[in-house]
Amino acid sequence: MRFDPYPFILLNLVLSFQAAFTAPIILMASNRAEQKDRRKAEEAYFSIDKIENMLNRIQPNNTTTEVSLEKDKSTNGKSNGKK
Repeated sequence: MRFDPYPFILLNLVLSFQAAFTAPIILMASNRAEQKDRRKAEEAYFSIDKIENMLNRIQPNNTTTEVSLEKDKSTNGKSNGKK
């Protein structure tokens, strides 16, 4: 006696049901991972933007400090040479 002959109708039915129940779960997991990736990308963008703004505020102060240091070096060098 053969339970499920050649076309394996019962096996095909079981696998179809399994695929039908698995597909939505896989799609939900994929969407969830995509949301997490999007959130991480936004956080990275905002942190980089914040750092860039901080550097833009600091940079003018840095250039004025460099200019004043160069002036101090040149005046110290001139005064040391005269002594």
